[in-house]
Amino acid sequence: MEKIKITHQAQIDSADITLGGYKTNSVRLVIDKQETGFTTTAYSFSMTDDMKLYSTERIALLMLVARGVSNEQIKSLIEQRKNGIDVLSSLNTMNK
Repeated sequence: MEKIKITHQAQIDSADITLGGYKTNSVRLVIDKQETGFTTTAYSFSMTDDMKLYSTERIALLMLVARGVSNEQIKSLIEQRKNGIDVLSSLNTMNK
């Protein structure tokens, strides 16, 4: 099976997410039923193991919440939040 090559933003924006790696400290993308590394907290030596796992889970959860939403759209949501707008409602609209 050929290794995954990530060449488009849409692959990241729409990927499924799983946790894995050393002590489950990595967020992995699942593209075409294959896993590939995305980010890790394994080398965050200032964190305890519990905080590394918490951080990894947080990244994965945020990725899942923002699934199908581009970075530009996320930046727009951040601006909206600064202005007191309910961004979760906006996010739900973007995800449809």
